[in-house]
This record gives sequence, structure tokens and C-alpha cells, in this order.
Amino acid sequence: MKKPSRRKEGKGEKDKRLGAATERSHRSKNGGTRFWFVTIFVTAFTLRLIYLFQIDSIPLFYHLAGDARTYYEWGQRIAA
Repeated sequence: MKKPSRRKEGKGEKDKRLGAATERSHRSKNGGTRFWFVTIFVTAFTLRLIYLFQIDSIPLFYHLAGDARTYYEWGQRIAA
């Protein structure tokens, strides 16, 4: 029986093979990072919307008092 010959690969071929593996690994890490970024962003945004709908019924939400009133009036004067 004849043994299969293993040809010696050149440095360039090995670099190409390793580069492709590294690129695949890098792409999968970026995909995972993007997934978690989007997941955290959507979760935080959803929680803020829920909070705003709940606080809508509190009287102080629309009636400004203290610093909030001062800053609102200041902004109105600047805008005028």
C-alpha cells in the first residue's frame, strides 16, 4: 500500500490559512459583541418606556417644581 504523501506547505499558504481562521474568529466576536450591545440597548429603552408610562399618572410629572421650573423658565427665555 502506498502512503499518502504530505506535501510541505509553504509559509504563504500557512499564513493564508491562519489569516482566514483569525478573520472568522474576529467576525464571530464582533457578531457576539453587536448582539449584546443591541440586547442591552433594547432592554434599557424598553424599561425607560415602561417607566414613562407609569410616571405619567403622577401629578408632579406635568407640574414642575423647584429646579425643574427654574430651568424650564430659563430655557423659555433663551428660546424667545
